[in-house]
Amino acid sequence: MTETQDCRRSLEITVSAEEVEQETRRVAEQYRAKAKLQGFRPGKAPMKMVLGRYRKEIRQDVVEALVPRHLNERFEKDNLRVVGTPDITELSLEEGEPLRFKAEFEVAPDVELGDYLDLTVTYQQSEVSDEDVAERLDHLREQKAEYVNVDPRPAEDGDYVVVDLESLSGVEGEPIRQTDLMVHLGDKTTLSGFQENLTGMSPGEEKEFEIVYPQ
Repeated sequence: MTETQDCRRSLEITVSAEEVEQETRRVAEQYRAKAKLQGFRPGKAPMKMVLGRYRKEIRQDVVEALVPRHLNERFEKDNLRVVGTPDITELSLEEGEPLRFKAEFEVAPDVELGDYLDLTVTYQQSEVSDEDVAERLDHLREQKAEYVNVDPRPAEDGDYVVVDLESLSGVEGEPIRQTDLMVHLGDKTTLSGFQENLTGMSPGEEKEFEIVYPQ
């Protein structure tokens, strides 16, 4: 096993040709039992024909069976606490040859606990004001609110307007396009440029204006 970084490890694993052959036969028998080859009933086709017809699929199934099996055996043997899914590289499987592959993965770091006994934690009672409750209730109402279209009229302060935006200049690369963007007029989080230019617009109207975004 190789240690590439603090928590990064790599393993090179070889599976004997005999085990590869046994697994290949086992997988091939499964294909043979279901194979529909011309002139043969399922389960009766010659093994050589099955191996030829489903060579690619059988090889893939063999790899998917043997790689995790031998990886897990090695992890248990070396007491490795593996984090995440290993990256499998340099995989080699030729007919009559052993299966070889390299696995790179991360392990949980070794942590040394400091002195954590006899610590004092100060508890501070939270204070919730009527204003806090009202603000939270308003937020929940907005989350659950149903938006209803009003009769066509110019947009007013407090309205939620749905707009399509497209950048015409001042942006590197491809133009920025956003459709069905909801803007709350009068909200403190709405940029002033949108607030000023969208207020008074009517449904279906198009307008060009400049926006200065915060740095």
